[in-house]
Amino acid sequence: MASPSGPFPVGHTHNYTCHVDNDPLHEPYTTCQENGKWTDVVFMCQRTKHESIGCYVDHTRHRVLEFGPRLLSPNGRSHCSTYCSTRDSYKYFGLQTGNECYCGNEIRANLNSSLAPPDDCKVNRCQNNPGEWCGGAWRIEIFIH
Repeated sequence: MASPSGPFPVGHTHNYTCHVDNDPLHEPYTTCQENGKWTDVVFMCQRTKHESIGCYVDHTRHRVLEFGPRLLSPNGRSHCSTYCSTRDSYKYFGLQTGNECYCGNEIRANLNSSLAPPDDCKVNRCQNNPGEWCGGAWRIEIFIH
């Protein structure tokens, strides 16, 4: 569920479901439904909660996600998600070592990159965003958009 940006009367609520996709030129676009009916209202949809896929052991030669690291400050779920969505509409994003953001369309787990205990990704606070955890040393928490 998302809320439209724009001037609406106080107390005016909407029940929007939005889907982000790419056109043939790889430009992102958003289609939305309001209360189950397609709408032509134009607004930006913003997901407020991202689903964690898990905490993974990362490896310098075999990265779990194919793009990164991108050093972000501030870093966190919404910052990294936005970066990966606008860069190439990646399906997944990951947080590691406090300031690193990774993007990818597949989780490339192998012998060197396997699931780790969830607490291993609650070691480093996010860069300039201490209210969130951003992985640990060679530990990446992966989220789906």
